[in-house]
Amino acid sequence: MKYYQKLIIKLNINLRFIKEYMWIAGHEVDASNRIVRLFFYGFVSFTFFSMMTMVFLLMS
Repeated sequence: MKYYQKLIIKLNINLRFIKEYMWIAGHEVDASNRIVRLFFYGFVSFTFFSMMTMVFLLMS
């Protein structure tokens, strides 16, 4: 099993904790404005997936 596959398995195990943290962080940003929270979630998700894409490209 390759190293990045082990990372994906660990990420899947901890996905519940990541979702809970994102929910709390989104409400810390702005609890009353849903659009701001959705923008925050999208920005963080885009940043994370961009970083993961760069890591996979560098590893290949």
